Amino acid sequence: GINAEYMGVLPCGKTKHRCPWMCHDGPCPDCLVLININCRCGSKSTRVPCVLIYRPREDIHPDLLSMSMDDIKNYGKPKPPPCSDSYKVEKRKKTSSGDPSNLWVTLPFLCNRICGARLVCGKHKCSEVCCSYFAMGPEERQSAHLCPRPCRGTLSCGKHKCQLACHGGGCGECDSIGLQDLLCRCGRVAVQAPVPCGTRLPDCPSLCVRHKQCGHVGDHLCHPGACPPCTTLVLKSCPGDHVENPFRSPCHAPGPACRQPCGRTRSCGAHACTKTCHEGDCGECREVCWRVMRCGHVCQEQCHGTSPCNSDCSETVTISCRCGSVQRSVTCARRAAALAEHARRVDQARATWAAAVSAAATIGEPAPEMPEILRSPPQMLACDGCR
Repeated sequence: GINAEYMGVLPCGKTKHRCPWMCHDGPCPDCLVLININCRCGSKSTRVPCVLIYRPREDIHPDLLSMSMDDIKNYGKPKPPPCSDSYKVEKRKKTSSGDPSNLWVTLPFLCNRICGARLVCGKHKCSEVCCSYFAMGPEERQSAHLCPRPCRGTLSCGKHKCQLACHGGGCGECDSIGLQDLLCRCGRVAVQAPVPCGTRLPDCPSLCVRHKQCGHVGDHLCHPGACPPCTTLVLKSCPGDHVENPFRSPCHAPGPACRQPCGRTRSCGAHACTKTCHEGDCGECREVCWRVMRCGHVCQEQCHGTSPCNSDCSETVTISCRCGSVQRSVTCARRAAALAEHARRVDQARATWAAAVSAAATIGEPAPEMPEILRSPPQMLACDGCR
């Protein structure tokens, strides 16, 4: 037989990969030569058996898939004797050192690197794991790194959204078609359907026929949108009707202003507006109330309309003892509180004394003497001479 060694070409077809067995019958085994492969982005590499490149993983014999790095290095050793007609291949038993999962990887081989490069649209970044972008040339990058998001930008018409994939630059013209006639407000100028989106209606030569809230007829041409302010000249007086001779002013403009005080009654119903003649509401009244309270003093608070004045008067008053030798300044509200307390005590003493007089008359005894509080005027202060 032929004694040639390492001369058989393996199924991978690579001339540098030779069968490790001695001359043998039948086809050569699958190629287990370790080769370097890169991940899709090119940032990492690993060594795998050549058979993974040309044969699907499910078609590889399970015994091969369980081989470790050491098993592959010792594959076909020691060398058997020269071939003969009755020669049968004897293989060395596989060793168990090494982890086959690190060798028989799943293809394509991917790393964990997130791309992060800006897409062709220029707005978003690529979030793909182990992207092939970094392994491409400049020309390939421009056409392959497209953005998968929808654009949704506003088209030139300003109404519709772009339906293309996200892209750089403007979104271009709108290709939507309207199925209704495009008419002016008076209906005398029309563009027949179908109408491309963004079509501008020709100017209508007729006068605007819409009626304004003021009742005047416009002197401008037919137009889309709201009418401009009315410019018809009308006689107008100042807002406060102070001017005897009205002026001619545009309808939309306010009346002529004079320099006299407004004079209109404010919302409080008590004071007149002191601002210069003006349009609109006179605003909140900030005058002093000036109404006379129950105590006889004038209310000094800000105008509060028809609401009652505060019962706690803050005016300062002087109280004294009966002889006048002792005097003290207190607020009017405090004096009123003292007088109210004195009146309560007087009413209580009067009721008690009346009950005692009635009881004495019933049993025929003389009436009790009237209490001191009923015989003397109210006393705010007391001195040694008054006691």
